[in-house]
Amino acid sequence: MKNFLTLALALGLSALLSAKDNNKVALSTNLVEIGSTQTLNIDASLSLSRHFSLAMDARYNPYSEKSRQRSVAVGARYWPWYVYSGLWMGGKARYQEFSFRDSLLREGDRVGLSLSGGYSYMIGEHFNIDVGLGLWTGYEMFKVYGCETCSRIREKGNNYFLLPDEFLIAITYIF
Repeated sequence: MKNFLTLALALGLSALLSAKDNNKVALSTNLVEIGSTQTLNIDASLSLSRHFSLAMDARYNPYSEKSRQRSVAVGARYWPWYVYSGLWMGGKARYQEFSFRDSLLREGDRVGLSLSGGYSYMIGEHFNIDVGLGLWTGYEMFKVYGCETCSRIREKGNNYFLLPDEFLIAITYIF
């Protein structure tokens, strides 16, 4: 899983660094995730043509007592009208390390694919407000512990999942 994370970051950064003059680069952050779950997040994207953009995002939440995560995703968006404006549809490959605590502690890794869609409102030459929804599905490997401090494993396993990927209200800066 660590190799997937390294590969995703390398591919995303190389695409952003090789941007040509006519390619636009955008950075955004999802305000809903920051406000509701204190999850730090950033999404970097690069326009490839009038209708397509590559995207890479990272999420990190070390603060929550109940739910912590580290996540990275690489994907693409299709813009029917023009890149960074109007409707969009996208897909991503995502890797996530998670830790969830209620009465027991559940930790593990997830890997999967997500589909999302939304709308980008242009509010200035360089600023957009994006709204959207997404779902992701994939495979998870997990362990359930009796408590947060003990190392006794109560359960471990693998299964498939279907979860919301994002509820998006984001502010975007376009370079």
